[in-house]
Amino acid sequence: MDKIRLDRILSDLKHGDLIDTSLTELECIEIIERNKELEGALRGVYGIIDDSTGVEGYHLNGAIAEWDECPEVQEAYDVLPPAEDKEEVCTCEYWEGANIKGKCTECGKKIKEV
Repeated sequence: MDKIRLDRILSDLKHGDLIDTSLTELECIEIIERNKELEGALRGVYGIIDDSTGVEGYHLNGAIAEWDECPEVQEAYDVLPPAEDKEEVCTCEYWEGANIKGKCTECGKKIKEV
């Protein structure tokens, strides 16, 4: 399948249009494989986000832009939620709030949903 056709199909899917029913089995497999590659890449970005606090050099004043300031990060989480892990749950009596990753800003543990 040529890249232009694959890009068009993926664009149609992103915008909620119906899938081209003339796809061959091989084309469907190529789309599935590409989806797996994209998911792996995005999970790699999640790893960077988990290991850091934000982006240095983003703000002109020199302040670090924390990840929860970036709407693109939340959009990514909306498209592909992070894998559930077996993290410890926050037990802070007075936690200050959750960051974009749903972790306590005081202890860094996952916030238990109420």
